[in-house]
Amino acid sequence: ESHVKDVENSQKAFEQKYFDTVEDEEDAFFKVRVEELHDALRRHWEGKDTYIERVIQRKWTLFKSTKDTCKDPTAPLTPKMSKRVFELRALLHNLSCSRHPTKFQLEEGERFKVELHQLEDEAHARFATLQPAWYKLKERECKEELATMRAKHRQLKRASFDR
Repeated sequence: ESHVKDVENSQKAFEQKYFDTVEDEEDAFFKVRVEELHDALRRHWEGKDTYIERVIQRKWTLFKSTKDTCKDPTAPLTPKMSKRVFELRALLHNLSCSRHPTKFQLEEGERFKVELHQLEDEAHARFATLQPAWYKLKERECKEELATMRAKHRQLKRASFDR
């Protein structure tokens, strides 16, 4: 009898400990399932994170490859050279084609050549310092677009984990 009681007591104690440590099977199954899903989601979003960062990096490098002196293609044309430059070029071209230029014409040609070089240099220098506002505007737009992409990505990620 005492042996039977000992066995019953030990079985009760074991059952008590078992139920303390292990939940019922359904809960255990769903807990494991939820953890698996969570891990799978995390792996999925880690992949997406690297992908979106790569896309953003590519877009940025593509934008940076445009010259910062570029201007709005739809803006009205602002000529680089003044009208005087074209006049001088035409005069010099005519002079180079003339058969028997006089001494005076040749001297004038030399003077025109010097003036033409000066005007061209000025035009190039002036044009090189143009940092159009259009480029800065596009840069700001690009940065905003990339920030929006990141925010949207974060929002989707959060929503998928909340579900």
